Amino acid sequence: MPEPESNQTPQPLERPDRLEDLQQRLYKRDAESPKLRRTRLSEAGPGDRQGWPDSEPEESTRSKTKMLKIIFWVAVLLFVISAAAAAWVFLQDSNTVSSGNVDLEVVGPLTIQAGEISNFQVEIANRNNSPLEFVDLIVNYPSGTLAADETGRELGRERETLGTIPAGETVRRELRASLFGERNGILPVGVGIEYRLVGSNAIFDKRVTYEVTVGASPLSLTMEAPEEVNTNQEMALDVEVISNSETALIDTLVTLEYPPGFRLTQAEPASLNQHNVWRLPKLEAGETWSLYLIGTLEGQDDESKTFRARAGMPSANNSEVVGALYGTDVASVAIRRPYVSLAASINGDPASEYIGSSRQSLGLAIEWFNNLPVAVTDGEIIVELDGETLERSSVSPGLGFYQSSGNRVLWNKNSTPVLSEIAPGERGGVSLDFNSVSLTADDNYQFDNPEINLLIKFRGRRATESEIGDQIETEVRRLVKLNTVLQSAAKVLYNSGPFTNSGPLPPKIGQETTYTVVWTAVNSTNDLAGAKMEAVLPPYVRWLGEVSPGTEDVDFLANASGGGAITWELGEIKAGTGYNLAAREVAFRIALDPSLNHVGSAPNLLSRPSITARDVFTGRTINDRVSRDLDTNLNKDPQFSFGQDKVVQ
Repeated sequence: MPEPESNQTPQPLERPDRLEDLQQRLYKRDAESPKLRRTRLSEAGPGDRQGWPDSEPEESTRSKTKMLKIIFWVAVLLFVISAAAAAWVFLQDSNTVSSGNVDLEVVGPLTIQAGEISNFQVEIANRNNSPLEFVDLIVNYPSGTLAADETGRELGRERETLGTIPAGETVRRELRASLFGERNGILPVGVGIEYRLVGSNAIFDKRVTYEVTVGASPLSLTMEAPEEVNTNQEMALDVEVISNSETALIDTLVTLEYPPGFRLTQAEPASLNQHNVWRLPKLEAGETWSLYLIGTLEGQDDESKTFRARAGMPSANNSEVVGALYGTDVASVAIRRPYVSLAASINGDPASEYIGSSRQSLGLAIEWFNNLPVAVTDGEIIVELDGETLERSSVSPGLGFYQSSGNRVLWNKNSTPVLSEIAPGERGGVSLDFNSVSLTADDNYQFDNPEINLLIKFRGRRATESEIGDQIETEVRRLVKLNTVLQSAAKVLYNSGPFTNSGPLPPKIGQETTYTVVWTAVNSTNDLAGAKMEAVLPPYVRWLGEVSPGTEDVDFLANASGGGAITWELGEIKAGTGYNLAAREVAFRIALDPSLNHVGSAPNLLSRPSITARDVFTGRTINDRVSRDLDTNLNKDPQFSFGQDKVVQ
């Protein structure tokens, strides 16, 4: 009898995962070892496969394989299309732009003559299939290059706009310039272009450097110096400039670079800046210009010092610096310690140059020191004095002997026994006194650059075993420069002078009296620069603003409480002014308004005027001051009467 059908849905049999069960038993701490028994293999049914996932259906695998094939062939097709397009562009060469297709070439002379006009040809070729836009030509010239036009301006970095260079076109430009340099020097001319491409803001460039050699310089520069000198010993430098140009050289600059320890004491001709710059306004073809320098050089024994000279055109940025170089030269001098050191000072100043004044007493002190390990015998000291401004009758040599015929002073072992033998390391000294002449007496104002030169020599013999030792000699120089004599004067007038004055004389309370003030300046031997005279008005004196002559520069700075400062700007005062030239003079008017406290007195009208200026020859600032304040005592007015100076009511 068949079993009745159940209405419930049959449930699948629960099959434990054999792998998980095995894993748990393997790693369980208290698990018992399973008892294994051999079984026979049999074909498993569908329901016996436990623990392994069912494989993916075959239809799904076929679908994925088909999709991959489609993607692969699409990629292949895209690659073929891209390669074909690239090949077409490459073969057509339609829009390719490369800096390698832009040629920049400079054609010009390989050797030039310094200062002559040189021509250079610049060629720019665009071998691209696209134009070059916003093209600029840039040229960097060597320092000192001048334009070939009439302006003669200095060229540096120059830029020229060329615009657009079409595809396949070549643009040419000519450069003309005067290049300068020393002989056999190499001058680089930098040439470049900057450009843009169509539709691009990027800037591209290409640059080349063209080098030329200077075959000949427009001048030759040589400098001569002694091979060695003693430390602190005076030495001479000779600089010579010779024009090699067929035409005149205009505005040539010569500069010197001194080593540390060198002090310039004399230069002929004088330098532009009182130190190391000389300007030659015009050097004719074949002309020679010479420079003679004297200075002292200080350094260590066996030390080498280097002097450098440069000549050329002034730089456009600095008129005291060489821009375009024509030539250079160097000279090296070795320092040697003298066998016998010699030192000299004037009025206690050891400098090689001493600035003195008219009618000044001058004392020369001389010291020697034996640097040798042996004695020096038969020593003698000679001083040679030279200069028109030396007062020969004033020379007082002390223990020495003055030979007036040769203008020399001599000390030897007869007059100074210590000179007969000077032991190693021994020192000693002598001295003499002399005066400078008056620069205002007689015709002395006509002295041109007044100075006194002193040449000091030591001579002796180095003691040896032979009867006659080696002769040794040391010398130093000292120079005395004299300041010019600047003098000022001032006076107050009423009845004379360039102005007509008014008001009571003697001055009266409640009424104003006007006066004329006259200032005078005189100068003896040296030119003066930057001269200025000043004075101060008291509060009760008024400036009227009238000046004679009107060409003189007189300023007044008023004070809020009254009075003020008067300044006369004289500027340059030539040597001989007030002697063989007319004195500098200026007059101006002032007004006095006296007060009760002035009654019975002669009130001051002006403080003591003072004058200052720079001596062009010595470089020093000198001054002078009027002896007293100016008041209403008009002792310089020829019509002034006694009693007219005191204020009355």
